[in-house]
Amino acid sequence: MKILIIDQDSETLEKLQTSLTRAGYQVLIAADSDVGLRLARTDQPELIVMDIWLTGLDGLEINQQLKQDEATKHIPIFIITSLSIPAKHETWRPNPQGKWQLLRYQGYLPKPVDVNHLVRKIDALLKPGAAAATRTGPSVCLVTSDPAQLTGIQQALLEANFDVTGYNDIGQALPAIYTYLPASLVIDGNCLVADNAWQPIKRFQERHPTFSLVVLTSTAPPPHLEHIDLVINQPAQPWQVVMAVQKSLQHRYLENRVATLSKQVLALSGELVDTKHTLQYQNQELDLINRQLHKLSELKETLTGMLVHDLKAPLTAMMGSLQFLGMDPKHTISENSQKIVSGGLAAAQQMLRMTHTLLDEQKLENNQLVFDIEPVEVEEPLDISLDMLNPLFNLHKVTVAKILAEDLPPIKADPIILQRIIENLLDNAIKYSPTNEVITVKAVRKGDFAEICVADRGEGIPPQYRELIFDRFTQLQDTRVEKIRGGVGLGLAFCKLAVETMGGKIWADAPEDNVGTAFFFTLPLATEEVED
Repeated sequence: MKILIIDQDSETLEKLQTSLTRAGYQVLIAADSDVGLRLARTDQPELIVMDIWLTGLDGLEINQQLKQDEATKHIPIFIITSLSIPAKHETWRPNPQGKWQLLRYQGYLPKPVDVNHLVRKIDALLKPGAAAATRTGPSVCLVTSDPAQLTGIQQALLEANFDVTGYNDIGQALPAIYTYLPASLVIDGNCLVADNAWQPIKRFQERHPTFSLVVLTSTAPPPHLEHIDLVINQPAQPWQVVMAVQKSLQHRYLENRVATLSKQVLALSGELVDTKHTLQYQNQELDLINRQLHKLSELKETLTGMLVHDLKAPLTAMMGSLQFLGMDPKHTISENSQKIVSGGLAAAQQMLRMTHTLLDEQKLENNQLVFDIEPVEVEEPLDISLDMLNPLFNLHKVTVAKILAEDLPPIKADPIILQRIIENLLDNAIKYSPTNEVITVKAVRKGDFAEICVADRGEGIPPQYRELIFDRFTQLQDTRVEKIRGGVGLGLAFCKLAVETMGGKIWADAPEDNVGTAFFFTLPLATEEVED
């Protein structure tokens, strides 16, 4: 029969492979989880013996994969581990943050493993008929030259479920110890008088640190005391021997488990130190990047300010010249030329608004723009904006429909900023309105707020892009939408910052007839009106 052992501890692999091979099994070994899973799928063993603590996938993950795979779910699993695991068919989570899962297994022994005990348990699993009469407890080798004592202690250990092999002298016992690897040796001190008897026992202890030694002696103290777990003074009672063996095995088990857990803690500590160093390095990198971004942001703000101020001077001169030409007191300019001058003046005013928007948006982001909040009638800044943009309306051949609710009270706003918001939204509507279409400006009361809407009849904006268009310098990824609503979005970004600073909201939606795009924004009503 074929058995697969998955364990990252090389000593455990060697010990179990040797013992199970002697017991007549064909043994496959894997030192990590990936190799173990591959062997389980390709070689189809009759049993998998595995630890929970593994490199790569942990034992719980392997357990889940084996039981979910059609090729391996029928293979019984025998767990050997120093970790505490739940009883069969009970849910379990290996750490407080983990998910509750079912650990499926057919057999379990704690580490350090008594290999004879393991072999007997495996026999019971794979050869139930042949193993029915075997003992399931740890194995004990008993050596005493007193036949009566040998019989009495052997019977007591058997009754305590130990698997006992008895010998009259150490010469007979040593080959068996090296062959069957007992968990404990109980020996009469008289059998250890010769020095050559101690040497093989010492070597065995060095190779198998979980092996316990109980000595029955009539001398105090016996020689080589540092190698002995417990001493029982002769004449020894059988029940004393049973308790001594149980105690020594428990001590060895706990000692080995502490050593194993200590290694794991040291390994985890090393990993934590490495993780700490990695995080420190990443934090230093992030700090450097943040400083560089801060410098770039300062450079961008400085450059923006310089550009705005440098653009305002020639724009102002250009507008003055165009205004002078447009006055034409002597009527020397033809009607067509007058339209061209008016269009140029409108474009210059539009560009001046963009430069102001760019500068004010930067001030808004840095909380440097001062708002003068006061009660404002919506119609006043709206009419000023319509008058300012009238040349653009004429140039693009669009008209404006103004619809204001009669019961609309004043709102709380900075009148200059409110005018700028309306101008930006109208400017945006002009840009995307088809020729000979109507732009609608509507203002109504909605509870304690006034809702103002600027709607055009151009191509609409898909719902997934209606929030993105308020982001500064955001370019839409859809090429069709780029053609519909291009630009860099400076005006809309300014509107969003300004409206939210004054306590309102702004959003884009489709008009009622689903043609074009409608921009809505709300601002709170003046306090006196709300109280009335």
